[in-house]
Amino acid sequence: MLMFEVLKQFNLYDKIISVDRFGNGLLNQTYIAKTDDGSYIIQLINNNTFKNPADVVKNIINITDYCAKLNPEQKNPFNIDQVYSIDNERFPKIDNVYAKCYRIGCKSKVFMKVVNEKMMYEIGKGVGRFHVSLNDFPMKDLKVTLPTLHDAKYQYDELMNHVYEDDIKKAIPLFNEVQFVINRQDDLLKLNQLLEEGKIPKRAIHNSLRYNNFLFDPSSFEVKAIFGFDAIMPGSRL
Repeated sequence: MLMFEVLKQFNLYDKIISVDRFGNGLLNQTYIAKTDDGSYIIQLINNNTFKNPADVVKNIINITDYCAKLNPEQKNPFNIDQVYSIDNERFPKIDNVYAKCYRIGCKSKVFMKVVNEKMMYEIGKGVGRFHVSLNDFPMKDLKVTLPTLHDAKYQYDELMNHVYEDDIKKAIPLFNEVQFVINRQDDLLKLNQLLEEGKIPKRAIHNSLRYNNFLFDPSSFEVKAIFGFDAIMPGSRL
């Protein structure tokens, strides 16, 4: 079983209490592993989503190595303890699947949902700090691993294809909603145009800011770490 081998690779198998699925992401499969000495986050990169998962690993390594050189003030929210495998690898490949593991500190917690306004506010601050800290990250060091992710033109074209191919019983009730999008086509595609023309800068963008990629202080709800860099790519913060 894949999870057995993953736990063995990260030297957790002999002390494991439970392993539970955490969230339902398409980019990776996330699990919470509880052990005798604390809890861990295990993420498996999704080979069905990424055509070249090795490029995903290169991106994550380049980002984490860059963040390790930041000054202490800039490092928040990058302070997360990555667990190396028994072969001293950050991303061991097990049955053709890349795995990664992070330790959840005793004063940290992951949440299944946003529990209050304070948490939402802290998420905003954490995301802002995250992207500002990557202002000077060189775009040449990032591979484009999912070309159509958050691509407005691709999504618009896909919507139109489905609308015109759909049968009349389904399409007619959605006329108003589809027309709403068509009327705003120019606005929708503006960012793509500005990026292509070089009028707004490309930056390293996380692209997967789901709740299970955040580590919180359970009392203040401050974001202590952001992880899950699988889809990080050049793009626009807008």
